[in-house]
Amino acid sequence: AQGKVYRDLGEPNKALECLDQALVISQDSADIALEGTALNQRAGVNHNLGEYALALRDLTRSLELARLDQDERRMANTLINMGILSTKLADYPRALAVFAEANKHISGLNDPKLEGECLVNLALLYEDMGDNYKALETCQLALQTVSSLENRFLEAITRVNLGFAHKRLGQDQAALKSFAAAM
Repeated sequence: AQGKVYRDLGEPNKALECLDQALVISQDSADIALEGTALNQRAGVNHNLGEYALALRDLTRSLELARLDQDERRMANTLINMGILSTKLADYPRALAVFAEANKHISGLNDPKLEGECLVNLALLYEDMGDNYKALETCQLALQTVSSLENRFLEAITRVNLGFAHKRLGQDQAALKSFAAAM
């Protein structure tokens, strides 16, 4: 938790120190859930620092631990993070495969927030790939999923992404409507 706070305060080096300590403690106590969480958090910090190889290494280990623990939610969450990173690295085939695997784990969880996060990031992948129609379709699915939640932030992000998807397709009125709804 302290590592997460330092990350949010914009102090990545202190965050990494705390997360490294959490990893030692979790490994000493053989707490694979805590180790996986610390690895995911450390991957996020390294991702923000542009240390993509380190982030991917931590996410890969975190996924192994989640599989050992048979924790569907952690597997899905880690896979989403891996998909985001793969998108950032322009490894689109891997990102598609990772998001598809995440979706398999999500389907049994009945968790619209996690499903929405996966869809939002999948839409961003399609955008990066230049498939604007697929990005629009996926944004629309994401909006359907998250609109029933009380998560106004996630809904606003989804509406902004939907607006950009409309804009890229020259659908300016639909884009304006989506941006206005996000506001």
